[in-house]
Amino acid sequence: MDMNASDEHYFHDLNGDNVSEFIRVKYSPRGITHESAYVLYTSNVDKQQLDFSEQWLIGSTFFGDYNKDKRDEIYSFTLVNDSLFLYAAVLNAELEFFIKRQLILVRTEEDRVNDLSWDLRVGPGQMIDVDEDGFPDLLFTVVAGRSLKPRKVFVFSIKKRQIVAMTSHMAAHLSHTWVMDWNGDNQDEVIIRTSATANYPITAPYSDAYNWIFVFDKKLKRMLYSHQAPDPRQSYELPFRWQHNSFLIEIIQSERSSNLPHILVYDSQFQRIADTTLTVSHQDQKIIPFFISRHELSGEENNDRFMLLFPGEKIVELDPYLKVKAEHPFPFDVNGVSPLYQDLDLDGRPEIILTARNRIFIMADDLSEINQVYLSGYEQIKHTTLRKTGTAKPVQIAVQLPGQVMLLNYGANPGYPLRFLLFPCLFIVVWVSLSALFFIYRKKHTASHWMQFAMKSTSHGLLLLEANGQIRGANAGISDALGVREHIQRGQNVFQVFSHHPVFIQGLTKALTGGKQGNGNFLVHDKNGYTHTHFEILPIFGFFKIPLGYFVEVTNLDKMLSDERLQSWSENVRKMAHDIKSPLGSIYLNLETLKAKIRDQAPIVNKEIEPELQLMSSELSRLRGMSKNFLKYLDIQKPQLNQVQLARICERMILRIYALSTDDIEFSVKIDPDAAQFVADESQIEIVMQILIENAVDAIKGKGCIEVSAQTAQYLDKSFHNYIEIEVSDTGCGISADILEKIFEPYFSQKQEGTGMGLPIAKRIIEAHGGELEVRSRRNFASTFRFMLPIRNMDENSIIS
Repeated sequence: MDMNASDEHYFHDLNGDNVSEFIRVKYSPRGITHESAYVLYTSNVDKQQLDFSEQWLIGSTFFGDYNKDKRDEIYSFTLVNDSLFLYAAVLNAELEFFIKRQLILVRTEEDRVNDLSWDLRVGPGQMIDVDEDGFPDLLFTVVAGRSLKPRKVFVFSIKKRQIVAMTSHMAAHLSHTWVMDWNGDNQDEVIIRTSATANYPITAPYSDAYNWIFVFDKKLKRMLYSHQAPDPRQSYELPFRWQHNSFLIEIIQSERSSNLPHILVYDSQFQRIADTTLTVSHQDQKIIPFFISRHELSGEENNDRFMLLFPGEKIVELDPYLKVKAEHPFPFDVNGVSPLYQDLDLDGRPEIILTARNRIFIMADDLSEINQVYLSGYEQIKHTTLRKTGTAKPVQIAVQLPGQVMLLNYGANPGYPLRFLLFPCLFIVVWVSLSALFFIYRKKHTASHWMQFAMKSTSHGLLLLEANGQIRGANAGISDALGVREHIQRGQNVFQVFSHHPVFIQGLTKALTGGKQGNGNFLVHDKNGYTHTHFEILPIFGFFKIPLGYFVEVTNLDKMLSDERLQSWSENVRKMAHDIKSPLGSIYLNLETLKAKIRDQAPIVNKEIEPELQLMSSELSRLRGMSKNFLKYLDIQKPQLNQVQLARICERMILRIYALSTDDIEFSVKIDPDAAQFVADESQIEIVMQILIENAVDAIKGKGCIEVSAQTAQYLDKSFHNYIEIEVSDTGCGISADILEKIFEPYFSQKQEGTGMGLPIAKRIIEAHGGELEVRSRRNFASTFRFMLPIRNMDENSIIS
């Protein structure tokens, strides 16, 4: 429903069926009179609208039962030009006016004391039988603001449709009215409280520079009592009933921080009977007084309740003699409250409802419990009323917010009696949950690390599958083992990716369908022909032996056999190299001894055979170096992965070459930011870079340019895997095609003193990292050595990112 922020909303039982109707008093901010109306809602749908002929006065709507038929009427005042009108509606079969545009007051020349517009405020009405005809009359205040006149109390007879009583004009700004037996004569009196607005001079009779309390007889003919607050604008008066007697409580709070709040209590004759000075927690703390009328709830004569609210500290209930009856902490900082008193949950114990800014506090009758409702996103609650929902049904709190109405239900929490068991139960639940989570985490952590270790440490192809056949993870070896050229992604279906291997698919289908192990052999076609391949499928079980996934290992049998043969050959060659190493050392030492003896004892002979002896010595040294480098070639360790910064390695290489050479060599380093840091064995990569850069230095023969570049790349023939591509180029004379085929063979070298083991060692290191080393060159053109390393993280070796 479309609501204006200035509208007023009420829930009130108009027809006496114990169910509150929702009445919207519609306000027209644009001044269009036909938009001002009573609107009655049922199920959020407009049931009926009664239009006013002019704009109604905000805050002038109230309810009453003038004919005592237990059906309340709704009353509102309107103002146009210099005329005040009354409207009243009753809900019969429909909502209808029974008083419409009843003229109440016209601005006279006597009232026109200045040229300001007639700014009237009509206070909430009271029902009182002034003329004693058996029908309650309407008592209300009319107060002019800066236009000054009139400021009176009126009584309008609804039955006679005329004003039957009124007071004379007073300079006081009338704000609140009460009807009660003030002096114990069994007759109702009218009590009026004013507020200090300071529109009149301080010398005017009953000036509004002060707060006043007036007591009139119900016919408004005599002012029985008047009381002026001692401190202008800084006092607050509350009349209330206690044990069939009337009292006035006056709270004085000065703006001067040195003055503490003071409470004075007067009897019905305005004789002071008690006073006290309050102690506050800080000088700026303002005490908030309010009282609760039990008569409104029960309809019987009961003691009213006087409360003092110390914001952020406590709430205290006092009797008329200022003795503390109840006290409870109130740790909320509020500036003011509007009280209601109602048994919301029908438990026989009324609740105290306090509205403060954007919060509602619901307190037990004895102040022993406070519940807070915080309306986040709203700055101010405009109005709070109560909504009846039916006979013997709980009462709701209706909260009017800007443009909308919110309904709140209040009831006992069924789990409250069990609150003492909450902590032990919560502790048990948390302990069991944490234990279960720790158990699951430990199993998952162990399985995850085992899986990562297996994928990193094996050359076999590994697959991790979900129970439905979706790929969860894979290592780099699976593409080579199964000849897959496309990029494998997480979430792909294994039956689609490897559909070209029917034997493998058949084994997977049988294992996944039955939740069992599986294995088999098949042929895989690659660039070298066909290879024999074996697969093993292992289910991963969860609770109740339900398969959660599958672990698949694929082995290239031909490569495994070749690796075994190579390993056997390497062991034999290593043994031979070790066996040769000792005799070569002995021969070399004996030859050096022989050379020394000939040089000392037969100098003439030494001159003749010295070249041959020197050749024998150099060849023995070369043979020993070849043996040492071959052992180094065979003993390359598995890479120890860590973060490598290529620029730092290049810097060390360049500084080393400049320190040992006076040649005219120019270096260029171009490293893409994405390739500046990668995961590898830093010491082994440094060996590779040293071999390639030293070869480039030899190739340019003292003058030329060497360029080192690095970037990331993907390769079609490697399933679009991500690689770091590093190139070392030189401007040397190039390499012929016949030599190019042999440069990676052990002991092949074109250098006079070369061992022929540098490039084989470099190639073996790169292959141990899962990469490749290749060369592009031809005679009389530049040479480029390029090696590619797969991009991986420190904690995983999966090709799937």
